[in-house]
Amino acid sequence: MNTRALQLAMGVVLGLLVALVATSRIFLEDRAGPEDGHLLAEPFPAPALDLKDPDGAPWSVSTARGAVVAVFFGYTHCPDVCPLTLARLGRYQEDRGSGEVPLQVVFVSVDPERDTPRRLREFAAGLPGSVVAVSAAEADVREQASAWGVMVLEREEPTLPQGDYLVDHTARTYILDPRGMVVSTLPPMASSEEVSRVLDAVFASLE
Repeated sequence: MNTRALQLAMGVVLGLLVALVATSRIFLEDRAGPEDGHLLAEPFPAPALDLKDPDGAPWSVSTARGAVVAVFFGYTHCPDVCPLTLARLGRYQEDRGSGEVPLQVVFVSVDPERDTPRRLREFAAGLPGSVVAVSAAEADVREQASAWGVMVLEREEPTLPQGDYLVDHTARTYILDPRGMVVSTLPPMASSEEVSRVLDAVFASLE
């Protein structure tokens, strides 16, 4: 098995380690991978993404060439982990400023049934920084998420209104360099200090 396949397989295996966080349950990797807080010894090409933003404009990995990209898969109805993760990434983006090499924060919704273009637009507008919110038809976005090692599972919760549900999902953030290579990842619920440490290391490696 090649290095890329091993990396993605690790994401799937770690995604099976489930933890309860506040009122939602997500697939949390509570065992730190060897890459946590460090650059990967062997970066690998990011799997393909063929998505659209709320205005219908296409977004793919190649769209962000020339930028460092933080890709996070989640859903807007997530009560804690998703908005917290994206807020920390957005604050880092604000603090860093544009710079010669910008940081693009990309939120991939795996719940397109509820995450309509309007919902995605409003969700992104409420976050720090400039978050790009994208998605696709459910079958397409779930298949693409799987290629990244991201597991997704809808789950009903008795305390929620009838017909409502939570989405269990892998909560690791993938960091791409300007060439579209996965060079590091952030663990679920990474602190602001962890976000800064990893992204600082990525930008430093480009100098």
